[in-house]
Amino acid sequence: MESELSDIIGFPVGLKTPNDLSPYSRDDVLTRAKIIYGTSIHTSMLVTKNS
Repeated sequence: MESELSDIIGFPVGLKTPNDLSPYSRDDVLTRAKIIYGTSIHTSMLVTKNS
């Protein structure tokens, strides 16, 4: 799914749930996250741009 989404939007992405994130960076990522599917950040997948 990551590969297909990367092809669609044109850059590499990582799909994560909030619990997949490091506790050290979780708050920062969740603050900047945009929900693209779902009803809340706790049930949605996060799409992060991989550098």
